[in-house]
Amino acid sequence: MEQNNSQKPKCPTCNRTISKNMERYSITEFYRKVKKITDINSLNTIKDYILRVIKYYYSQDAFNNFTYKLNNSIEEKQDISSIKKWILSYFMNSPSLELRGLAHQRTVSIIKQLEEYIVMEYINNDKDLYVPFSRFYEDFCTSNTNKYSKHSISRALKVLDINITKKKIEDKTQSCLYNSKEELQTLFNNFNNFENE
Repeated sequence: MEQNNSQKPKCPTCNRTISKNMERYSITEFYRKVKKITDINSLNTIKDYILRVIKYYYSQDAFNNFTYKLNNSIEEKQDISSIKKWILSYFMNSPSLELRGLAHQRTVSIIKQLEEYIVMEYINNDKDLYVPFSRFYEDFCTSNTNKYSKHSISRALKVLDINITKKKIEDKTQSCLYNSKEELQTLFNNFNNFENE
C-alpha cells in the first residue's frame, strides 16, 4: 500500500491542520463583505464567515475575546455601522493580529502605506483628492521603496473606501480618485475608530 507523503499545512501558532478553504481567505474580500452588511440580519448571515477569518488570523485567546464582544454587540442591538467599524478596525489595528502568509502581509502593508501616504499628502495639507488614478499611482510609487501593481493599489484603495470614478480630463476619459478633504477625514476617522478595551 502506497503511503501519501503530502503533508497538509499547519497553523504556526497552534499546529492545527489548516484546511484548503482556510488558505483562501482574502483580506480585501473580508473588508468587502463586512462593508456590505446593512443590518443585524445581514451580519448574522456572514457571522460564521467573519469568525472563521478571525480564527485563522488570530490566536485562540484573541478569537475568543473577539467572539465574546461580537455576540455582546449583537445581543445589545448596537448600531450596525458602529459594529462594522469595530470589526474592520479590530482586524486592521489589533496588536494580536498574526498574519499568515506573504500575500496577506503584503495586502495589509499596502493598505497601511496608502493610508499614511494619503494622510501625509492630502489630509495634512488640507487638499482634496481629485487626481487621475495613473498620476496618483506614479506619485505613490515614487514616494515608496516597494513597488506594487496598479491592480493591487486599486483593490487597496477600495478597502479604504476611496472613490475611483470615470472623469473626462482634457477630452480623455480617465479613472480618477474623487474624494473631498472632508470625505477623506471622515473615511479615515471611521477606518481608525478602534478602541482596544
